[in-house]
Amino acid sequence: IAGIPTISRDSLHEGASGFSLLMIGFAVGSIAVGAFLTRVHVQRKARASVLAWALYLPAYGLIAIAGSLPLAIVGSFFSGLGESSSWVLLNSAAQEEIPDAVLGRVLGVISLVHRGAHATGLLFVSPLFAIFSARPIFLVAALVLPVLAVVSAAITTRVAATAALP
Repeated sequence: IAGIPTISRDSLHEGASGFSLLMIGFAVGSIAVGAFLTRVHVQRKARASVLAWALYLPAYGLIAIAGSLPLAIVGSFFSGLGESSSWVLLNSAAQEEIPDAVLGRVLGVISLVHRGAHATGLLFVSPLFAIFSARPIFLVAALVLPVLAVVSAAITTRVAATAALP
């Protein structure tokens, strides 16, 4: 959130108009994945939600290396795919798998964590853009987020398998 204006201004030399186009890329990715998920049945939505964070490899990777606005827009598109697919799939998994008696509380926790993650990210990551160049921050995020997604999916798979044992 905080890095895109910096990339637009400092790396792409585009300013506010470039920032607007990058946000349009994100929006189009979000809308595209929403349309896609209405037509495709995903078996393991919770796991797919976690793995959707792996889309940040092409998203932030392209933004980090982009020498032109079009390439950065493609990165923003992938960012919209990752963010929205993880959010939609997690909420859908909760609605399908959580008993109605506690569904409201579970969705409340999901919403709180989602908003809290944004706020925490802004609190801890935003200051980095005042100290470091934006490209390396995006590059590190491009590598770290997919690794965390795969590790998290592996852990949840193992925990689920252990819980299923008699």
